[in-house]
Amino acid sequence: GEFAGVENVTLGARGQVHINVEHMIGKQNSGVVKITGQGSNRVIAHNLSYYREDNKRVYVVTATQSSEPNRARIAGTFNRFLNMSNWLRVTNLTSKTRDVTLKVHTASGSNSYDYEIPAYGGIDVPLHEDGYGISKNTLGMFEVINDEPGAIFAQAYRMKHADNVPYDF
Repeated sequence: GEFAGVENVTLGARGQVHINVEHMIGKQNSGVVKITGQGSNRVIAHNLSYYREDNKRVYVVTATQSSEPNRARIAGTFNRFLNMSNWLRVTNLTSKTRDVTLKVHTASGSNSYDYEIPAYGGIDVPLHEDGYGISKNTLGMFEVINDEPGAIFAQAYRMKHADNVPYDF
């Protein structure tokens, strides 16, 4: 990964703004946006991703609320019921390579996996695939651990494939 740029926005009290980052990261790409309020001001952010058909009509919109990545240990859950795919995206928010440990906890035990994430890069971990010890029709939790608070961001995505749409959710 690489640093894509900075955009400064002035936002009034209880105001809102929509920022399209496509011009920074390019079409069909993904990335992480870091939002910082000035001084003691607080900011609430949501991510909206739009999936369009060839005619530019919006087919599907997904929304996720942001979270503050100021911890060295980030926890979340997975759910393999309903034949759902569970992806974990882990992103390095810093300018140096980071080593992280993924711990997956299931009813039958825990497993650890080590990853190296390049500067401003990320990995997508397919928790639903063989090798992570997660069976269908189970629930559990994961932890992503690194040595510096605020250096990484992790978020889980659950998706279900639908045959009649061109996207997986």
